[in-house]
Amino acid sequence: MSVEIVGTSSSCGKSIIVLCLCRYFKRKRLKVAPFKPQNMSLNSYVTKFGEEIAYIQHVQAIACEIDSFAYINPILLKPIEQNLTEVILLGRPYTITKPGRYYKDQVYTLLFEIVKTSYINLKKVFDIVVIEGAGSCAEPNLLKYDIANLKIAKEFNIPAILVTDIDRGGAFSSIIGTLMILPKSYKKLIKGFIINKFRGDVKILEPAIKWLENKTNRKVFGVLPYDEIFKLFPEDSMEIENWYRGYVDVAIVAYPGISNFNEFQILKLIPEITIRYVRRPEEFGEPDIVVLPGSRNVFKSLEYLRKTKLDKKILKFIGSGVLIGICGGFQILSKRIIDETGFECGIPIHANGLRLLNVEFRYVKEKLLSRTLGKVIESDLVNECYVQGYEIRRGRHIYVNDARPFIQVLKRNQQEIRDLEGCVDSKNMVIGTNLHEILLNIELLNQLLKQLGKKISIINLREEIIRKIDEMTIKFIQHVDIEAIEKLINND
Repeated sequence: MSVEIVGTSSSCGKSIIVLCLCRYFKRKRLKVAPFKPQNMSLNSYVTKFGEEIAYIQHVQAIACEIDSFAYINPILLKPIEQNLTEVILLGRPYTITKPGRYYKDQVYTLLFEIVKTSYINLKKVFDIVVIEGAGSCAEPNLLKYDIANLKIAKEFNIPAILVTDIDRGGAFSSIIGTLMILPKSYKKLIKGFIINKFRGDVKILEPAIKWLENKTNRKVFGVLPYDEIFKLFPEDSMEIENWYRGYVDVAIVAYPGISNFNEFQILKLIPEITIRYVRRPEEFGEPDIVVLPGSRNVFKSLEYLRKTKLDKKILKFIGSGVLIGICGGFQILSKRIIDETGFECGIPIHANGLRLLNVEFRYVKEKLLSRTLGKVIESDLVNECYVQGYEIRRGRHIYVNDARPFIQVLKRNQQEIRDLEGCVDSKNMVIGTNLHEILLNIELLNQLLKQLGKKISIINLREEIIRKIDEMTIKFIQHVDIEAIEKLINND
């Protein structure tokens, strides 16, 4: 049994609807898997098998209570620049290409075969596969090669539900326009609609809903409200919002190309924490912790910091709170970054970092993808403690002068290893690490906050994520005809 959720546009809510459907069927004790044939995102995650997939598919796997793995997101596209994209295939780097080369018959044939094989393998193991489309399912220039949307539904005769974002306006015309553009073989797969992000009294919509159902001979399965509960895991950096809640002020520098920011969204589940995304110097404030997050183009992010004078704010902050750079942010804190062969940006390039940590970075061709376990090395800033997270990087750091490592690596991808990782300047409270999700290690976070006379609650963040997903799911089924959706899936 399967169903596909497609959209009239990007960011219309497909991911959260798939998340809620996965959780609903899991709570009915069915074996459920999410499946997104192709995702374009800078929010990625490394599975325990060392595979890189989109972060939201990992969260959907949590809802299903399964380990994430490459088949649930066989193709991941990571934009580098406007006309350059890295292609991740079955969790491994495949190529860096331009869109014109990506949409070629031979490439398309290979990728669609991988998509079909991935789906077939999921169907062998799971009772239900909930498929998520990408962007709009009706782009006339892409329909021939659009493996991300209804092509897989057509191949296996899977029913689809079309989602639209009414908050943007033009929801009903978007639905009608989508149906007009789709060829008949795709159009017949659309069995109904979900209207998302509605503000106000749903009774106002009733005449329009009746008109739409009569016009299309298809059912509106529900109208979802515009609700903060559905906004925990945005995929677009333009959708991230500040979260004013607690007395621990965490400022995340949101430079262009910011990546893997969903790890900071999870910090919202800690009641004492306020999250602020800082794009301009006047937004900097007086934070307890400043984070330089991952970046898909470190050189452009550095350029942005200097152009906006945010670099001066960061330098002035030194010693008044904790400054931590993660992955690309670690590189920004370093003395120098060198990409001799253009592995990351397409052209050879080098730049001086902010020179706050005594390390230099060089890019290599082989990308390190790892779920990593390590032990923080005791220093004047923190005591010894275990940490875990994931690494996605081509950058390799070299310690210079009196640099002090931050972490003793113990395991990568379940294999025992001994390696030094990261760098720490205890006196100035500056940390650099390649370990994503480092701040989700509660013991470490409390040790850092102790330096500032603050602390947070000891909570199990994975349990909190599940609890939040359950809240979303309850809200979801209150506003959709879940029995009609179940009937649709059972008839598949």
